[in-house]
Amino acid sequence: MIFKYPAHLPISPERKRIITTLRNNQVVIVAGDTGSGKTTQLPKMCIEAFPDSNLVIGCTQPRRIAATSVAGRVAEELQAGPATVGYKIRFHDHTSKETKIKFMTDGVLLAETRSDRLLSQYGVIIIDEAHERSLNIDFLLGYLKKLLKYRRDLKVVISSATIDTSAFAKHFDDAPVISVSGRTYPVTVKYRPPEDGDNDESESLVEHCVAVVKELFDQRVEGDLLIFLATEREIRQCCKLLQSHFPHCVVLPLFGRLPSGDQRKIFQPQKKIKIIVATNVAETSLTVPGIRYVIDSGLARISYYNVRAKTTSLPVTKISQASCDQRKGRCGRVGPGVCIRLYSEEDYLDRQQFTLPELKRSNLAEVILQMISLKLGDPADFPFLEPPFNTAIREGYRLLKELGAITGSRKLTGYGKIMADLPIDPCISRVILEARQNNCLREIKIIASVLAIADPRVRPADSEQDADNAHKTFAHPHSDFMSFLNLWNLYHDQAGSHKSWSKLKKFCKASFLSFQRMREWFDLHDQLTRMLSKRQGFSDNSGDGDYLQIHKALITGFARNLAMKKNGRIYQGSQNKELMIFPGSGQFAKSPGWILGASFLETNNLYALTVASIDPDWIKQCVPHLCKYSWSNPRWQKKTGQVVADETASLFGLVISSGTKVDFVKRHRKNSKSAREIFIQALIEGELKGSYSFLTHNLSLIKKWQNSEDRMRVRNLVADDLILSEFYDSRLPDSVCDQRSLNKFLKQHSDPELLVMKDRDILIRQIDDRELVDFPTRTTIGSTEIRLEYQFAPGTERDGVTFRIPLQMAKTMSPERFDWLVPGFIDEKVTYLFKSLPKSLRKKLVPVNESVARVLDDIEFGKGSLLTALEQSILKQFRFLVARDQWTRELPPHLTPIFLLFDEHGDEICSGRNLAELIHQNSRAMEPDPSLVLRGNAEKIVGKWQHTEYVTWDFAGLPSRVPIFTKTGETAGYLYGALQADQQKQTIQVVFENDPEKASRINREGTLFLLRIPFKDQYKALKKLCSTSFSGPSTLIFAKLGLDRNELVRLVLDFIVASLFAPLDEGIIEESAYLCKIEHLRKTGFFKEGRNILEQILASLRQRREVESQLTALFEKSRSKKHFLPPLEQEFMAEIDMILPHDFLLSDFALDFNQVERQLRGISLRAQRFYANPDKDAKKKRQLEPHLSRLIEGQKKKKLLSADALREFVLYQSMFNEFKLQLFAPELTGKNSISSKKLDHQWKTFCSTS
Repeated sequence: MIFKYPAHLPISPERKRIITTLRNNQVVIVAGDTGSGKTTQLPKMCIEAFPDSNLVIGCTQPRRIAATSVAGRVAEELQAGPATVGYKIRFHDHTSKETKIKFMTDGVLLAETRSDRLLSQYGVIIIDEAHERSLNIDFLLGYLKKLLKYRRDLKVVISSATIDTSAFAKHFDDAPVISVSGRTYPVTVKYRPPEDGDNDESESLVEHCVAVVKELFDQRVEGDLLIFLATEREIRQCCKLLQSHFPHCVVLPLFGRLPSGDQRKIFQPQKKIKIIVATNVAETSLTVPGIRYVIDSGLARISYYNVRAKTTSLPVTKISQASCDQRKGRCGRVGPGVCIRLYSEEDYLDRQQFTLPELKRSNLAEVILQMISLKLGDPADFPFLEPPFNTAIREGYRLLKELGAITGSRKLTGYGKIMADLPIDPCISRVILEARQNNCLREIKIIASVLAIADPRVRPADSEQDADNAHKTFAHPHSDFMSFLNLWNLYHDQAGSHKSWSKLKKFCKASFLSFQRMREWFDLHDQLTRMLSKRQGFSDNSGDGDYLQIHKALITGFARNLAMKKNGRIYQGSQNKELMIFPGSGQFAKSPGWILGASFLETNNLYALTVASIDPDWIKQCVPHLCKYSWSNPRWQKKTGQVVADETASLFGLVISSGTKVDFVKRHRKNSKSAREIFIQALIEGELKGSYSFLTHNLSLIKKWQNSEDRMRVRNLVADDLILSEFYDSRLPDSVCDQRSLNKFLKQHSDPELLVMKDRDILIRQIDDRELVDFPTRTTIGSTEIRLEYQFAPGTERDGVTFRIPLQMAKTMSPERFDWLVPGFIDEKVTYLFKSLPKSLRKKLVPVNESVARVLDDIEFGKGSLLTALEQSILKQFRFLVARDQWTRELPPHLTPIFLLFDEHGDEICSGRNLAELIHQNSRAMEPDPSLVLRGNAEKIVGKWQHTEYVTWDFAGLPSRVPIFTKTGETAGYLYGALQADQQKQTIQVVFENDPEKASRINREGTLFLLRIPFKDQYKALKKLCSTSFSGPSTLIFAKLGLDRNELVRLVLDFIVASLFAPLDEGIIEESAYLCKIEHLRKTGFFKEGRNILEQILASLRQRREVESQLTALFEKSRSKKHFLPPLEQEFMAEIDMILPHDFLLSDFALDFNQVERQLRGISLRAQRFYANPDKDAKKKRQLEPHLSRLIEGQKKKKLLSADALREFVLYQSMFNEFKLQLFAPELTGKNSISSKKLDHQWKTFCSTS
């Protein structure tokens, strides 16, 4: 080796001082400006300082391009063999045992600490370009500080162009500092910021840069130019413009992923002026010869890790003053230099003095992992030049824990030990470990290798469309990760077994790929394969890994990079950050619902890079320990016998799933307490599937006393749920929180009475059975026993007492009985009624409570109408009359009865507080059910009487009705026996109907048929007489019935027979009544009596026709003489129809023909007097009008009336007709005088029944 030091380098005169200082100190700091020769001369000085040492001189460089180029330059200066000076960069080791000077990237030296903790092969370590303060540099500075305690023979040289020497000196215990002057020629600094108003900042910067170059050439350029721009895209654009404007110059780009062959061109001498357009890769280390001009944009892409958002961005930012000065130092070495800054001087002065160390703007997970692996202690205690932020340290630990690399005590796990040995990011190494489990290791090694380097795809600005088309050949429709796998397979399929770098270059050129990065990809893949092959279980899968396996593995490492679609192209990422898919991704146009990204790029927006579509259901399977679960609406599920809840699963704020029903207890132990409370509540409510004797007993006991509370309308008997829950809580162990654990407990526990409640466990106070007497659970109405239900629930529909009425019997029930409610309610109801009376009446009943007591003592509960009974008792005891309309109709709900109609199965059909309305609404449901199944005694009774024919009375023992019971023993209705006529056989059969009205109709017809059987011949004669008699004009009245002659004759005969045997009692005719009626007609003559009735019918019809003719003649006479009578002709006709309706033959009531004759004569007399004096008639009519309006009202609802109400209405109608006779034809009045007051009273009686 020849030690020659170029005289023109400023460091050369300092050789002796540096060598002496180095020999006398462990650490020496050399600070010198750019171009002082530190990088190339310091390694030579170190060899000269220690000529007898067999240890290696190690020199770190921040970039591979610097390591390789400087190694060649130093070897050239030493004129040594190629083995003396070597270099080692990732995947390439050009060193040997004879190597004395070893140039390497700082990452290589850091990696060597894993296998050689003491770095024992090195005698001197030079950390060059220390001012860059990269993550590796800061870590190495801290590591070396600790190492120096154990390696007293180790020398460390810290070298930099611009450096805060005091900070470095202090860090290394006041190490000596040697400053070396830099450039030998002055550098002129000019500021040329672009003008304002440009629309496109990127384009204007490139164009402005080219314009500045033009200005330089206009001033005669002497030497080469170095231009600093921020991005590769800007460099390509700038080079393209410069080549078009300056064809006489050599324009060369320089950036990190430029092939090494192209990088070396910048060092080669050119006859033409060189214009080098570079990123900050040319800022340090590389000394490009011949540079006289530097054009500095003042910008660079600098990586920043956002701890809060957990994203790494690479924005274009302003560089520090130190970096600006470093760029300025690239010129002025071969002559006076010019540095043109494309920003203002004010901008320069406002910038930070030094670039923020990478340690303070990076994710520290990998550093922390290595520190734990090397047992270097906590990063907070590690001797960093400047310690990282505590938040960054905590975040690094958090990420490692998420990846499963460390335990809660920050110790390496089995996974963490493997991850620490792999030379890749912990997230990527975690994916590899999962791939082993998912049987897709072969595919993941390929994908992991490419994720650890820069994207090999290139997209030149002038060939973007061609590049896109080329990339489509290996694109995957759903995943960019799979696109890389396709790319790998595509190359290997084309290259076959004979692979070479030349083939790869051709493939890269055709496919728009970076050869350098493709080669790096292959090298890293080979390295990972070698390292993993040494570990047990890391063998390639024999079959192909599918999409699911691969992406599940990827999720384990990149769980933080998941995102869900928010709207449009916007995605919601973890930690509530919004992002988009990078436009260059194959998923950009598809916008899937959920995506996984390998990394993020933050410019104006946050973009996800290398994206795949994933199913969110995979997330809980892949990273269950990272998912957070919350539960809502915990509830008891009787079907499964457990407490279930709606689970929401989220990951870093992203909702993965919601509303998933899960076992509340099993999901987390903290849920046990809440689940136990819900389970005990289920016990109280009896919501358990299966049979438990203790529970059946307890529920029955609780229900019994709760019903008693409802009956008495109190809430002071049964203990609340809290006390009841304490009963179970004190007897069941904490482990019982669902039905499964209850069953287990019951099997292990032998005391059958442990969980059985007694009255004392339920009741707050003891009550006497006498308190419940006035609140019966059953009552008899008519001859039917009705079950009662109580609810004390103010504000609900069922508040009060409910009468359960069989649907088929509802029509037979008298509504007035239900107004009495039950004895326990009557006092409150009457009190309310009294207090609601008009004040003039109410004050006569003061004090009301005493008056209520007197009245209730006087009346008989449940007899007749309640209001009628009250009115009569008040009149009797207090001597004043209460009119019916003076009672309030607005009662509190619980003081009005509720009616529940149920069918023969006991099932509810309807309910409400208006019985008549319920009956009307469900009239169809009340029709007989042909599918009715009889049980027990009812079946025997019906079977005994059916299918037998009778021609005379033989019905001893035939019940009028047969009760039908529900399965619970509740009376559901009755089957009513009826005699049914068989006209063809001329016999009678017994039938049973569950419709009382239908049974009554059938029985009436059958009874009449039975009664006329003994008079067959006389009946035939009467039929013949009727047939000949109904042919005159009087019979036109029946035209409205729409009957033919034969049907009319049948109706007349039925009417006559009914009249002959009237009155007929309801139900099966008694034998004595049957014999009496037969004997009577045998004496008087069936035909004779029938003929008399026929003659009465015909006489009434003739009289009706005569009166109608009289009225018609009177009104025609009035019109002809122009008397202008009031137009009451139709009103008179309507009155005639009320006296003798056209359907009187269909009536169930016997017609009194004497009354008909009187009433028709009365109409005739009134008509004559009306003609003579219409004003007098009108005066009398006004007395009639209020009663007439009531009559019309009653006629409208006649079909809905009960039998009792209909009877009262018919009486009212009869009284009305008599009152009308008294007004218009008093000479025809009968013995009984009818007054308006009597009519009012009868109307009230009718209303009380309806």
